Amino acid sequence: MTQQATVITHFSSPTWPLVNKLSAICKCLDVKMIHCSTTEKCRTIIADKKLGRVLFFTDEGMADLVLEMEKMRLPQFEVAMLVLSHIPSLLEKMTALKIVKYLIGLESPEDYGRDLSILIKKFSGGNILDLDKYLAFGSKIHSRTIKTHQDKRGAISAVSDYVANLGDPGYDHPYGEYSTRMSELVDELLLNAVFDANPRMQNVDRSKPFKLDDKELVHISWGYDGEFFGVSVRDPFGKFQSETILKYLGQRRNLEDLVADKSGGLGLKFIFEKAHQVIANVQSEQVTEVIALVKFASRLREFEEQKKSFYFFG
Repeated sequence: MTQQATVITHFSSPTWPLVNKLSAICKCLDVKMIHCSTTEKCRTIIADKKLGRVLFFTDEGMADLVLEMEKMRLPQFEVAMLVLSHIPSLLEKMTALKIVKYLIGLESPEDYGRDLSILIKKFSGGNILDLDKYLAFGSKIHSRTIKTHQDKRGAISAVSDYVANLGDPGYDHPYGEYSTRMSELVDELLLNAVFDANPRMQNVDRSKPFKLDDKELVHISWGYDGEFFGVSVRDPFGKFQSETILKYLGQRRNLEDLVADKSGGLGLKFIFEKAHQVIANVQSEQVTEVIALVKFASRLREFEEQKKSFYFFG
């Protein structure tokens, strides 16, 4: 049974629209919320060992408080941080933080109320897997199983065709470019699941044909709800840790150095650069699901300007 969750909020500057949005979401989900107007009040509440599981919402202006919480070793706390800075730049200052699980690109509360609702519901309910939580109700989900290199190529081709066909043939649209980009994204996701996450495959030549054992099968699913395109890739290993992923997202080493360093976190850095939201769902030693969400815009410039966010559930 999942332990009851509490949401605590404390921000470096007044953000009443966001606080009101979070309050409304928590009430709808029957989750207790405590807003701290001062850091002193926040410290007092944090010290209460009877709280149970806590999702602490803050922003990068409170980074010093988050570092303080990390040193307190609070196993029941997870931090969701709203960020205005480029996320890799922020992470260079906050390496190896186990407490930070969610990094949310700062936008108007009206723009990401949906994401906050999903985050709080998953945190409080414990049911973390599946792409359909992120796409609008009724969206059709397509799925394939990856056992061989032919399956991998077939899945990439299927996603490419799916995205390309979203555009109206008589209209000047960017779906051809989106198709190419999503093919690259899916390739990275599958490489990560087939090779980086699988201990047996980590040193295998990726350019050669491969065949996975039945217990190593990788599963991919994808769909589009009219606003977001989403793709999910699952492996049966459950090896990722949030601090490993955040470490790679924050690195600025050159490509050759990164490729030489074998880790499942490496592929996520490339994936994060190609997607708008990345969600890692991990059941330790059982399954890792990486979901990438992309918001298709009518113009490529709008696509490039989308905020990025990262979520880790495990």
